Amino acid sequence: MFRTMRYKLTFLYTLTFTVAIAIFVSFLFFMLQGVMDRQQVEELQGYFDAEKANFQQQAQQSSAIMIEPTRHFFYYIYRNNDELVGGASPYEQLDHALFNNFHANHKTHTTLAWQKEHVLAIKKELQHGYVLVGKTITTQQNFFKNASLTLLLATVIFTLLIGAISHFFAGKAVKPIQNTYELQKRFVSDASHELRTPLAVFQSSLDILQTEKLTPFGQEVLHDAEQESAHMEALLEQLLLLARADHHVNINKTPVDVTQLLQQIVHTFQRISAVPIDLTCEPNIHVLGDEQKLKQLFYILLDNAMRFTSEGAITIVASKEEIIIIDSGIGINAEDLPHIFERFYRGDTSRHKGGTGLGLPIAQAIVHQHDGTITVKSSHKGTCFTVVLPFFS
Repeated sequence: MFRTMRYKLTFLYTLTFTVAIAIFVSFLFFMLQGVMDRQQVEELQGYFDAEKANFQQQAQQSSAIMIEPTRHFFYYIYRNNDELVGGASPYEQLDHALFNNFHANHKTHTTLAWQKEHVLAIKKELQHGYVLVGKTITTQQNFFKNASLTLLLATVIFTLLIGAISHFFAGKAVKPIQNTYELQKRFVSDASHELRTPLAVFQSSLDILQTEKLTPFGQEVLHDAEQESAHMEALLEQLLLLARADHHVNINKTPVDVTQLLQQIVHTFQRISAVPIDLTCEPNIHVLGDEQKLKQLFYILLDNAMRFTSEGAITIVASKEEIIIIDSGIGINAEDLPHIFERFYRGDTSRHKGGTGLGLPIAQAIVHQHDGTITVKSSHKGTCFTVVLPFFS
């Protein structure tokens, strides 16, 4: 239980810090990239302003595109009818790719991957046409690519580091709770054992009083005391059973005929139940376990179903895969459902029915001792318990 809690806390801490650092790094990365893009666009704008007169003059005449491999800035001049009239560029046929890109996206500036290079270009209007002005930004793109990989690697390393630190501090956070829980279990175990002796003396005293001639009032008081004594004895037995389960006491496992056991228990409950109890059971279902504990398990589940079902029916379906107990009773509230296997927990719908709040925790402990699972489903009406044990034929 506490190991699971520790892992959940570790996951929560790690996820929180990782998401926070990822958001911060992403924000920083895109902010720097945005600043760099704006600076590049401003640089191109400055180049256009400086060469605008030359561009206006070239737009009046046609000339070939000059290819200069070492050129930093490049430009292509078009007339209003999209006719290319001249330009200068370090790359051949780049004009076609840029022209198509601008016409497809209708943007004032764009970035383009061209062969193994990356270019940034802006579109500026001229008196008799327009010009596409650009520059190579391959170095900047490679920088951001390497930076993104570095940040990704750093985030992974940071996540692992935060995970290790979170696991350590989660252990520190869980330790006091675990110590308190262990003290509580030890106290319950010790108190249960210590109370058995005075309870036995008390019951012996009640047995002696039964031999005396008492007034009607005295007999009534004696009867109440006997009932409370029996209730106390049952409670102590439940606490002792849970204490033994907490200490992982091994149980004596022998082959148990679950089919026959269920038939006997259901037959007993059918005589006292106010609603029909239907059993559908496959033959020859066996499990390796403690017959008395399994009997107590089914008693608890059937007793719960019977106490909370005033009309309708109780249905038990047993197969070699699972045992399902369904009732048509008052059901369990959604907010109570996650807590019903907690010790001494009683939901709002069960308080008026009495009980100690230990029945279902004991049922769960018995199932776990037999390497099985128990689950529950409930709506506003009716409850379904499913028990899965290592059955065999």
